[in-house]
Amino acid sequence: MSEATRAPNPFAVPSAEFRLSAFGTTTNPRTGFDWKTGRPVVPHPPSVPSPPVRPNPPPEEIVHQGIYCDFCGKGSIRGIRYKCVQCDDYNRCSGCMTSPKAWEAHDARHQFFPIQTNDDLSHLTQIVKKQQQSVNRSHPTRHIGITCDGCHKPLEGVRHKCLVCDDYDFCDACISTPSQRQNHIPTHAFFPITAEHGRSLYDAARIQAQVPQGVCHNAVVCDMCGQSPLVGVRHRCLDCNDFDLCGGCVSNPQLRLKHDLSHVFFPITISGDLTLYACAVELRLGRSGPSGSQQTVPLTANISELFSGRSDLGDGNVR
Repeated sequence: MSEATRAPNPFAVPSAEFRLSAFGTTTNPRTGFDWKTGRPVVPHPPSVPSPPVRPNPPPEEIVHQGIYCDFCGKGSIRGIRYKCVQCDDYNRCSGCMTSPKAWEAHDARHQFFPIQTNDDLSHLTQIVKKQQQSVNRSHPTRHIGITCDGCHKPLEGVRHKCLVCDDYDFCDACISTPSQRQNHIPTHAFFPITAEHGRSLYDAARIQAQVPQGVCHNAVVCDMCGQSPLVGVRHRCLDCNDFDLCGGCVSNPQLRLKHDLSHVFFPITISGDLTLYACAVELRLGRSGPSGSQQTVPLTANISELFSGRSDLGDGNVR
């Protein structure tokens, strides 16, 4: 039988040409089997289109409320604010920062710092502080006619002026030297004056410092430093007729040496009330005995009697 008349085999594998002509591919669309490789074909999942990329919105422009450009006068500067480092209050907007006329209207040697957030203000404060320190080191302020009461040299740099005394000044070196500081009353505070025109700040601080803090003993003067009226605890001598010290002077060893060390001081905490003081004086001198003699007795041995309610120790007729 010739090849032309032979009956077709129904179980024969179709040729590749037949598969391509019948299906257009070597894969059976019903079984998903690739006749060419002999392996099953895993179908690819349908592709999902990715969402469109949206551009990020531009950042919100910062508005500096209440800040004006000192050249064009524009209020509430928007965007970057440029602040002069040397001046206390001089600002420019971004437009004037590039204006030649604006630079001609201000000192060309001054530097400007860009401020966009509140954090930038803290950075500016640090820069200004470092710059002032460098200026003070290279060009210390000279206080004309002022002499340091510690080293007796013309005062330069920071002037430390006493808030209690009318005329007492220290230089930077002496106020930090213990031996020099002990020469003045330790309780006295000092105010730093960094420039010649800083006296107004000192005057305001002194007025505030002189406001009485605590008990005020009217018409009583400290016999050592002259504080009048005496404020705080009043320490009155039990052996003198009229001698009072403030808390600062009675605790200063050098000042205490100027008064008789055998004398005892009694603390008075209530203004005008000398009852307990009078009792202490009588205990200090000793009460009259049967023979009419007087004997000095230690105050510490009888001080508890003053606070135990005893009323047989005198009537307190002491000034």
